[in-house]
Amino acid sequence: MAEAIVAIRPEAMKTPQFAAFRALVGTYNVQFALVLPPGAEKAVGDTLARAVAATFRDPDARRSAIKRFKVDYDFSDGPTAQRYVEQLFKGYTADPAIARVVQALLKSG
Repeated sequence: MAEAIVAIRPEAMKTPQFAAFRALVGTYNVQFALVLPPGAEKAVGDTLARAVAATFRDPDARRSAIKRFKVDYDFSDGPTAQRYVEQLFKGYTADPAIARVVQALLKSG
């Protein structure tokens, strides 16, 4: 989609509206997260993270998800997902106009 916008109207890429669109669409790249309660032992979190990663990377589990849910996925580990969320937040907060557009869109839907 971005490639089409660049070809047709490149100046639109620099608008708060497009930045807001990118922020909203980007949130769909991080759909599942695991959160442990405060004070949880690091070993518990590490074990859970390894188990989840093994499940999502398992070829049989992936085939099953595609067959059952008609959807494919990409897996990102915790540190990668955290960097992505930080990047989304940075983009969202970079310009107050972007935040206003996102808030208006969320209220309208």
